[in-house]
Amino acid sequence: MPQTRWPLSLRQLARRTLRWYRIQVVGQVDHAEVVVAVKPEAYLSRRYLFMVTVACAIATLGLLQSSPAVIIGAMLISPLMGPIMGLGFSLCIIDLFAMRRSLIALAVGMALALAISALITWLSPLHEATPEILARTRPNLFDLLVAIFSGLAGAYTTIKRKGEALVGVAIATALMPPLAVVGYGLALGDFSIAGGAAFLFMTNLLAIALCTTLVARWYGFGARNSPTQTLLQSVLVIVTFAVISVPLAFALRQIALESWLAQQVRTTLDGYFGSRLLRVDTLRVRQDGAGGVDIGAVALVQKWSPRAKTDLERELRARLARPLRFTLDQLVVGHDTPTPTQPVQSMTMDALQAIQRRLARDEASDDLHARIERAVAIPVRDIVVDKAGGRVMIYGASAPGITLAASFDAEVRLRQRFPGVDIELVPAPAALPAIRFALGKATADAAAQQTLAVIRWALTRWQVRRVVVTGYASTPREAHRFNNLELARRRAASVAALLRQAGFTVSQQADYPVDGQARLERDRGMLAFQVVRVSMDAAGPRVAATP
Repeated sequence: MPQTRWPLSLRQLARRTLRWYRIQVVGQVDHAEVVVAVKPEAYLSRRYLFMVTVACAIATLGLLQSSPAVIIGAMLISPLMGPIMGLGFSLCIIDLFAMRRSLIALAVGMALALAISALITWLSPLHEATPEILARTRPNLFDLLVAIFSGLAGAYTTIKRKGEALVGVAIATALMPPLAVVGYGLALGDFSIAGGAAFLFMTNLLAIALCTTLVARWYGFGARNSPTQTLLQSVLVIVTFAVISVPLAFALRQIALESWLAQQVRTTLDGYFGSRLLRVDTLRVRQDGAGGVDIGAVALVQKWSPRAKTDLERELRARLARPLRFTLDQLVVGHDTPTPTQPVQSMTMDALQAIQRRLARDEASDDLHARIERAVAIPVRDIVVDKAGGRVMIYGASAPGITLAASFDAEVRLRQRFPGVDIELVPAPAALPAIRFALGKATADAAAQQTLAVIRWALTRWQVRRVVVTGYASTPREAHRFNNLELARRRAASVAALLRQAGFTVSQQADYPVDGQARLERDRGMLAFQVVRVSMDAAGPRVAATP
């Protein structure tokens, strides 16, 4: 007998559950009223464009100043909420017209936000990537969770018609700051920052939209709520839903991989330190895009281990089976008294915050190093970025066709692109260019002064302060005739005076005629002798060089 009653009881339970769902969930919502209320907020309007402008401007200024308080001000404005909700509902009710209008509003709002953030960045004297900017260049699990819960809460309050202001904070948190970072990256031509922030922005946007679709579906929204419905519309909307799900699935895979890597690192640290490990205070795991991983950790331990970094790096390489860079800071907590030779730090809040700031600076420096490496237009031997990211030394490499003028121009362009960074490019050893003069002239024209500027720059970068200036003159005389040796002296004096004004110690001389000058002029032409050459002063007798 019980065997025959169980199926009936299950059917009754299912019927009652379905009835409760229809009455208490679906039946409590005025679907037509919600659809009518969502659509105006999802479309373009002057208010929407104004709020996008204001929110993006505030977010960009907060990011450039690395000011969380200002960024929170941008979070209080949620201009993208309407189009996102409209996109989510249109996917649920299969309304192609509403979906198109929502996508247009989103596209225009995104383009406007990018233009505003790029313009502010271009006009601002602050161009260096701050920790707040770098924090939004790649999505992580928490960013995705913020987007998911924002979508769930946004759809719920939109359907229930209450609490929209609270949801706006969460949505703006997930969207407007990374969108402003995209504009920042585009303004500076840094496509790694722009691409990472765009990936974060799109991941969060799609997560919010798809969660909205699911919540709307739970509350009974569907094709019957669409005013017009055709088979083609249904197919197009379903295809759109599938297409926008692909990048979200890719982001989930990337986030899952990074979370797995972080878990492996924590497990390795726990296994190595054992009971000596109190906790891992800070853990930074970043993939470099080439299969490698950058790991930085701060461990609170009871006893300092001198071989911890070496042993852990070897173990992590074997465990993760990929190239990595590993940094470890041990903060000692407990009653052990370290010997003076042990490089440990006592556990204080100041010490912990100092290391956390150093990790943030290291990440900023690494990012600046990569950006400069991509931007420099000449071969280089090395790029050294200080930990604060405010000073960069670039050492040029010798290569065919790379002149001092090309190296000088490369430094000028880098300084213009990174105005907040003190960049110095040390050129590879090379012959100083000749300073050319017009026939019979002893005054440097604009071209000669530009060449002299390159020479001054190269000597300064090489830390050379003593130079020899040699003047030359060609053999032919002008109609009014002039003293060729005196002309060579005047040319040398003209250049020497300019170098002395720049702080150099100068010895000057003239050489006319040089050995075999008549033959050399036939081979090289007269222009080769209408010059002044600058050379580095050396001990011992000096011999004038042939131009």
